[in-house]
Amino acid sequence: VGETLRGHVTSLLANVPPGAGRDRASEGSRSARDSRNVRGELAALLDALLFRTTIAQEVRTLSTFAHDSAKCFAELAALANELADWTCLCLHLAGLDGSRLHFSTRHKLSPGQLQQVREVAAERFGRSDPLEDVDGLLQPAAAELVDPQSTAGRFASSCSFPLLMHLGTLGSLSVFFDNSRAMTSEVREQMRSLAHEFTPIARLVIACRETQRLSVADSLTLLYSQRHFRQRLTDALHSHQQYGRGFAVVVLDIDRFGQLNDYYGHPTGDVVLRQLANALRATAQPEDVIARLDADAFALMLLDAGLDEARTRAEQLRLQLEEATLGDTTSPLQITVSAGVAEISSQLPDGASVLA
Repeated sequence: VGETLRGHVTSLLANVPPGAGRDRASEGSRSARDSRNVRGELAALLDALLFRTTIAQEVRTLSTFAHDSAKCFAELAALANELADWTCLCLHLAGLDGSRLHFSTRHKLSPGQLQQVREVAAERFGRSDPLEDVDGLLQPAAAELVDPQSTAGRFASSCSFPLLMHLGTLGSLSVFFDNSRAMTSEVREQMRSLAHEFTPIARLVIACRETQRLSVADSLTLLYSQRHFRQRLTDALHSHQQYGRGFAVVVLDIDRFGQLNDYYGHPTGDVVLRQLANALRATAQPEDVIARLDADAFALMLLDAGLDEARTRAEQLRLQLEEATLGDTTSPLQITVSAGVAEISSQLPDGASVLA
């Protein structure tokens, strides 16, 4: 479309004689200058249109990878690589199951550069502490991104663009440069166009991720369902049998939850369950698997953990939940929980035995 339009307009302009219809030389000269200005402006507009048309076509192909956010980002990074000599590309995507930060770098980052990336991420999350919870969102992990021996300072320049739709902000696309000259005004606008065209794809990626999550999640708490937890337990058992990788399980039950429902009502009970689920998420390690087993029972699978660590975690959770005030503002209440722990061993050889 852009090439065709360019050809038509160029042809029309070529056939318009400078100063046509003018009698005086000064007016003819002014007309010639105006004609050249119009030619330049139209050429610039057509270049922009051609770029937007091309980038839109390229980005649209990324929808085939919407089910795999990591693959989709890898293809986006490859496309961005054709537009600019960036050092680090960061895609932040939000969703019901939390935010994710996907990174692509040309080399390992220095501690100062990672700090800068964290600050941008924290700003996008609306957090005052630039380090809080960011590391757990990095894809890949921070340990794989950083060279502790690097003495390089912060990035020379960066730019960040929100992924905006009528429903709100879906995330952001941030680009970091080692060389400040690499981020020209043209590159900034091209990256802005890339972020704009990628926004519908980002919404599709988030929708696919949420659909995958909800297919294995408890609808009330959005923790994993019992069925999925048992599948993950089976996978962990296979890993233990093949590679000797150990794990432990913590099971928590809310004491007298039936009485709480009867006295305060089921809506308040649902609030308590969601708040307890959020508390479990807040204290979980990145590799922990958390699930709701039934009405008032929750389970955590701690990979590479033994019985002592499981006991410690269970006691910490028990005390934390007993000190917390749960429920809504009209019915604040406190609860107690009972906890049990188990470790995979020759005495507990299968998933059913671990949960028993």
